[in-house]
Amino acid sequence: MTTSPTPQQPDGAPNNAGAQMKRAGLLMLEREHDHAAAIALAATDLGLDLRVVTDPTVFRTEASSGRFGVVVIDADSFAEAALGLAADVSEADDTLQVIITTANPNLRTSIDSMRAGAADLIVKPFDPDELRTRLTTALQTSERMREAMRRVDRLRRMCRRLTEEREMQENSAPEPTKKPAIRAKAKELAPNAHADAHLTIASEYTALIRRELDVERVLRVTLEYILKRTGPTNAAIFLPTGDGDFSLGAYVNYDLPKDSADALLDHMADTAPQRLAALEDVLAMQSTKALHDNLGDEAHWIDNATGLAFSSHFEGDCLAVVVLFRDKRTPFPQTLLTPLRIVRDLFGEQLARVVRIHNRMTEHSEWRGFEVGDDNSGDPLGDIWPEAA
Repeated sequence: MTTSPTPQQPDGAPNNAGAQMKRAGLLMLEREHDHAAAIALAATDLGLDLRVVTDPTVFRTEASSGRFGVVVIDADSFAEAALGLAADVSEADDTLQVIITTANPNLRTSIDSMRAGAADLIVKPFDPDELRTRLTTALQTSERMREAMRRVDRLRRMCRRLTEEREMQENSAPEPTKKPAIRAKAKELAPNAHADAHLTIASEYTALIRRELDVERVLRVTLEYILKRTGPTNAAIFLPTGDGDFSLGAYVNYDLPKDSADALLDHMADTAPQRLAALEDVLAMQSTKALHDNLGDEAHWIDNATGLAFSSHFEGDCLAVVVLFRDKRTPFPQTLLTPLRIVRDLFGEQLARVVRIHNRMTEHSEWRGFEVGDDNSGDPLGDIWPEAA
């Protein structure tokens, strides 16, 4: 692989290095030579194709070319226009990862950047190792998204071909030969159909949470999305607050008396999350014994229930435990497990993003846990079931 010209490359100069690339390149909008040179050095170390421009109009054109997986926009050089550019290019191409750079970070800038579609915010002056890591992560994310879109496109083409073949067979083939051939083709496409369904779930949920940087909003949106998949159910999200403790971050009370729900979930927060934090898969609790084993003594309040639980992790840390339960006469279908696995992973990634922004914008070097209030009310969002139904 070849590396592109240095930052002195003029805006209109041709760039042929991208043709030799096996992955999408890096586009940078920057007017400060020193910072552009630092990113150029990182690109060289990573073997990336780099294109540097200084004009926003040229930047828009290049960003829409499909040749780049990551774009870097310097907020200090382009002020408020940087966020508008970030929003425009990220909305035009979901696979494009936008990185904002600034020497003057603050919480407002960070939140505005992420809401404009930025995947990351990097503070100047750059640490070389961190810069390489962040660029690599962004490029890998872009490539995963591009590959997912390619799979969806292939599936659509195959489905169209199946439809055409079915119509041809219905018009010309003898009756005994029609259905077996169609069934064989449908069987061939079945794995791709499942992949398409999984991608749809991931895309839907990601679109809802990608710009939510407030913990309460992330919890609310996540519960609403889960409820659309499960139907009416009681649900609770427990968040770590430090030193192995958890507090109730948000819940949905579907069919419990309010006082009972408050007491149950507050007590459950003392034992259930600690037992469930290490879960590696979605847990189905279909018996009274399973409920007691996993939720603790408080499960006697819901002996007639069936439940599901999962924990969301990021880089080895448990960032949330989710518990769902309802009357066992309405069991959770097995088909829910895969959608919940997808939500579990993306939920953890988004919570990690919120934590990362918090850490960058505060003086704390280590995240101690979510702040969900000292009154232990366990209900910062209230009962959201009516909104999610």
